[in-house]
Amino acid sequence: MRLVVAAALLAASLGAESVDSFIQRTLQKNPEITSMQNSLKAAYEEIGISSKLDNPELSIQTLNNDFSRPLARDISAMQQVTYAITQKIPLTTKLGSREQSKKDSYEALKNRLEQKKLDIEFEIKTIAYEIAKLKEIESNYKKYLETAKFATGLLQISSSIESGSHTELVRSQIETATFERKLTEIVAQKKIAIKKLESFGEVPNETIEIELNPKYVDLSKTDISLSNELRATSNEAKSINGELSAENKSIVPDIGVTLGYASADSRYQDFWFFGVNIPLPIYGKELASARKKGFELSSKKDEERNLRNKLTSDLEAAKFRYESALKNSKATEKIIKTQSAHLLETTLSTLKTSKSSREFVFSVIKENLSLENELAEYRAEAMSALAQIKKITGAEI
Repeated sequence: MRLVVAAALLAASLGAESVDSFIQRTLQKNPEITSMQNSLKAAYEEIGISSKLDNPELSIQTLNNDFSRPLARDISAMQQVTYAITQKIPLTTKLGSREQSKKDSYEALKNRLEQKKLDIEFEIKTIAYEIAKLKEIESNYKKYLETAKFATGLLQISSSIESGSHTELVRSQIETATFERKLTEIVAQKKIAIKKLESFGEVPNETIEIELNPKYVDLSKTDISLSNELRATSNEAKSINGELSAENKSIVPDIGVTLGYASADSRYQDFWFFGVNIPLPIYGKELASARKKGFELSSKKDEERNLRNKLTSDLEAAKFRYESALKNSKATEKIIKTQSAHLLETTLSTLKTSKSSREFVFSVIKENLSLENELAEYRAEAMSALAQIKKITGAEI
């Protein structure tokens, strides 16, 4: 962690921005993230709501109203006013089941939010590694363009001395022009990649610092047990199970308890009264709702099993990508250091005197360029694979 902070401070002091700094800025302001955070707050409120009883009902009625003689107060048709409060009371623990269901749903949303952050981080890093790779390839082309121009100069000297060197000179000029055209394309690709970062809701600094230097990481114990996506699906299944439990308990109907007081013109006619309302579940609505939740639960459990298999497969594929790219990068780096660089140096040193050197000097230059570009590709691939593993597992890599 200290290294990440130190790298961010160093990048800032140099007028650049680290990719981790850009990711943090993006996650704070990304519209999709803020939308999910508001949904999470709403889900938290649902927990409290789900455990509450229905509001009681207040009823006020007047009886024996004689609208033709509203002020009359004789012994017949005595006017009354009744006041009553009715409260629905569940006879089962379905409110507790609903509350637990909302808690599980809240946890699922938290997992979804964390997974969305990992998804965005992976997408940003993928683009950032592409930018870093293009920067290295651009640097390689610039370096070998200078080498090509140097070789062309030597061939011009040889061409003025030996008439047979003209073909190699023309070829060298064509290859040099090809390098320059390719360099222009790479610069354009790099600008396009930088523009893609703006789609996440933040404008990156002009320079984003990222080094393509993958390290060895032991992935033998890395698994999907901490996967936010898997945990979200599991919590969603728990939430549906809680809803199913509540629906089964709803087969026993709630009762409505009423307590009231009736006031008449004569206080000797006042009285208290009590009543109970019992819904009759005769149409099968409750049973159908329970069956529906049962099917939803089965579907979610199947989804969880399928997701577990998919994540396991994706994780193994990402591990293979990382290990292969890391091995290939080391092998390519070794070839560059021990063989290709020496071959190019030897070819250039004998260019004036050796006809064979003149014939395949640009083949050697292009081969060296290709190897160094491949090295950048392998390094970016290894780092991208590590970012994907973090996205899949939710674990710090």
